[in-house]
Amino acid sequence: MSITEEEKTRCAEIINRHAALAVLPFRLKVLTPLPVPVVVVAATKMAMALSSVFGLSITESEAWSLATEALKKKLMEQSKAQPFPGQFAKPADSAFIIESAGWLMADELSSRRPPVCTEQLTGAVKDL
Repeated sequence: MSITEEEKTRCAEIINRHAALAVLPFRLKVLTPLPVPVVVVAATKMAMALSSVFGLSITESEAWSLATEALKKKLMEQSKAQPFPGQFAKPADSAFIIESAGWLMADELSSRRPPVCTEQLTGAVKDL
């Protein structure tokens, strides 16, 4: 089932918020370059928030697995263009990778949501 416009809007808010928070240490000059664990934690929290958009409840362990797989996929794509030294060197790279991973996770989570029973929908319409 594809993602609805309302779900896209909610996902975009969650993804943008988490990507911005993940690169905040760069902006504050606290961490340069940004260590990978900071990005993984942000992506894990993002996965948990995204799951609620699709009516799912996932554990932190499931969210971590989903986040690390999405980040790994995006990092592998990125490393073809630029070597990956184990840390995110630029805020733009971090934000791009986190945001891209967020949309991968949203797609995965949307495919996991339970299907809507058409009999329930038909019955609900008849009750109106």
